[in-house]
Amino acid sequence: MRKEAAKFCNVSRSIGTKQEVTMTEHWLSEKEALEKWGDDLEKHCASGREAPKALEDLPPDEQQVECIKKLQKTRDLVQQCMTNYEEALEKVKDMKYLAKPAFKEKEAQLAKLEATLGKVKKQLAKGDKGKVSITKDVLKEAVATISEAKEEAKELVQISMKTQSKSSRK
Repeated sequence: MRKEAAKFCNVSRSIGTKQEVTMTEHWLSEKEALEKWGDDLEKHCASGREAPKALEDLPPDEQQVECIKKLQKTRDLVQQCMTNYEEALEKVKDMKYLAKPAFKEKEAQLAKLEATLGKVKKQLAKGDKGKVSITKDVLKEAVATISEAKEEAKELVQISMKTQSKSSRK
């Protein structure tokens, strides 16, 4: 009989990293820029380092025009994000990798995207009649929804790339 047996040890280790960038930019209004650079402001702007004007620095008419332009871009981004999300969801649906409750959560995110698109389109339909403050709120909400959906879509794509084991394919 053997007095010693081989010993096996299972070890699992997880390592995580988190990086955070805390760099902020300070934007100048046109008045502040004139005070800072004076006559050299035109040369500074010509150098390509001109900062775009914030909405608050623009007159109300121009604010509305800028908001409409941003709404149009946001509408296009939401539509593109919805398309990408739907494609990723279809890939995962075909694999049947997600449980029904998890799949319902993913479908809820798609419904949230559709609702956001509806809000953006509704605000765009108002055109110049819409209030700038409401438009800003709609834009902020849309951007938050887009970023959530992009993260979810990445997750779905990663799930769809996983291969199922042979025993689960039966």
